[in-house]
Amino acid sequence: MNLKLATVFANMAELSKQKDGGAKTVIDFTRAARSIRDFPGNLEDSYNNGTLKCLPGIIPEMYDYLSEYFETGKIRFYEELKGDYSEELIKFIRISGLGKKRIFAIYEILGAKDIADLKEKISRKNSFKNILKSPKLEKDLLTKTHLERLVHSIDYYESTAALYPKGYIDFFINALVSRFKDIKDVHRVTVTGSLRRRKSFVSDIDLLVMTKSNLKGFDFAGSELFLKEVAKLPFIKTTGKRDLKHLTLSERFETTYGIDIEVIVSSGPRWAADLFYTTGSKKHVRRIEELALKSDVFTGAAGLSIDSIYRQDNPMRDIISIFTEKYFNFPEKTYPGSATPGMKNYEEGQDYSDCIIYESLGLEYVPPELREDRGEIELAKRSALPVLVKPGDIKGDLHVHSFWSDGLIEVEDIKKSCKEMGYEYLALSDHSVSNTYGNGLDDKKMLEKIKYVKSIRKNIRDFKLLVGAEIDIRGVSLLDYDESIILKTDIALASMHSNYLNTIEENTARIIGALQNPLIDAIAHPTGLVFGARAPYVFDMERIFGAAVKYDKALEINSYLLRLDINDGHAADFKKMGGKVVINTDSHRPSNLAMMYLGVEVARRAGLERDDVINTRSFKELIAWKKNRHRY
Repeated sequence: MNLKLATVFANMAELSKQKDGGAKTVIDFTRAARSIRDFPGNLEDSYNNGTLKCLPGIIPEMYDYLSEYFETGKIRFYEELKGDYSEELIKFIRISGLGKKRIFAIYEILGAKDIADLKEKISRKNSFKNILKSPKLEKDLLTKTHLERLVHSIDYYESTAALYPKGYIDFFINALVSRFKDIKDVHRVTVTGSLRRRKSFVSDIDLLVMTKSNLKGFDFAGSELFLKEVAKLPFIKTTGKRDLKHLTLSERFETTYGIDIEVIVSSGPRWAADLFYTTGSKKHVRRIEELALKSDVFTGAAGLSIDSIYRQDNPMRDIISIFTEKYFNFPEKTYPGSATPGMKNYEEGQDYSDCIIYESLGLEYVPPELREDRGEIELAKRSALPVLVKPGDIKGDLHVHSFWSDGLIEVEDIKKSCKEMGYEYLALSDHSVSNTYGNGLDDKKMLEKIKYVKSIRKNIRDFKLLVGAEIDIRGVSLLDYDESIILKTDIALASMHSNYLNTIEENTARIIGALQNPLIDAIAHPTGLVFGARAPYVFDMERIFGAAVKYDKALEINSYLLRLDINDGHAADFKKMGGKVVINTDSHRPSNLAMMYLGVEVARRAGLERDDVINTRSFKELIAWKKNRHRY
């Protein structure tokens, strides 16, 4: 419900841009969309109990639209705005950044019916040439770069169509797991699959369940009865495919949350193996299987010879399962070795049952975040896995938007958050003037903000409130603020919020130009990605990484649940080149300040350690980094 309504309001913001609805109208719709999306509760319940109108960002006009939706099931103004065009098409206009006029022109010239048809026709030989030479095309409306952006956006749209942000699932996952634990026969429930590996965007929720009837062995009848109880839970809409294999019974359920759940019923003796296999990834599992195949510890426990193993259809899971059955006595966990708080990368409250598999192969335990076959097994052989950065290592947030631009965060919200998070510092980094729809600050307003921050921080003792700025990159070596303004800030971030339609060379040159500026500290959300709303810009990331290292600048891992930019793949590559990141929340609402952990999860999946992240440094160390940074 929340994501669906947030998309409607974001679409109204986008369509208002196209109709020249005015900056204030766009800002109002955008603020409402973000407030709806970031609301952790049930929006309809909030409407019914009268608290929705008090939600920050929901001004009376926006509340009227919400009220109309809950009373009638639609918003008449939205229906008029989008006309005969589908939700899919409106969403794609936002993702591409090409604007309604260009997209509609391409649709008309190609005679496309939907996104799938558009992809097929744009991929035909000479399609670019035919579009650009069409007599139907308005002069100077489209270029080859626009069409390349279109193809890039279609690929992104398709790659994310079935995914959900992990941060959205985190709003309700604990409550969901609690409902499972309330079922009488349940002994244990753990989140597994992509969520256990803490992927930023996932396709479903995987739950591994131990029932009391399965403690000593697998009870098929008891497991079936349990799944019937699951089907009665209030958030289950329909039941799907049921599967019995490897002495586990699984079933897929459609939920009212909009995302499917797969419930895998395991047994005590096979719990460790099932946790390992359901966690994945498939590539990592296959590499571990290859090691187990060569290990007498595993093949001997299974009582199998190498020849007999190769004759079986699916031998490796059985070998690992038989081994864990012999040495893993659930729930007492009397197996060789165990996970302890002193273990590298130990986290309180996590299930380490599958630790036995790694220990028995002579490997260091591989945290779920690293199980992607990116070299982690080779490191585990040498006990050389990184000590991954933790949320508690973060000393401050350098990218927070206040009421000065498009944020709805007050000083009291900041004080409360800094106390809860144990921060030493926090920077108010508001938008600059070019970001019209972000209510960006011109020079005059920026100077007023600087004066304001300096006046109120005199009375703050528990942490350092810093003057920050998120400065738009308007061109190559061209920023919104000149040196006289930037010198008055404590932290200067540079970013791009438009320019979707530039070439890879132009975009790369803009970022590198900002990195060369000695007054810029970091690049915020470098690829410009907004999940479900904007495909990433095109860049030469290797050149950007090289420039960031050369000029000793940080690249941001943006922790907002729809950004998570740079991603774990980019962060891992950047680390290999010697780069440093800064993990920030890009908060616009008080609740966003708690999203820091999502960015830390990206860093952990990239194998980043404490020293790879500049805001794990104390305030004194942070300032020293700024002062000692190489100047070119």
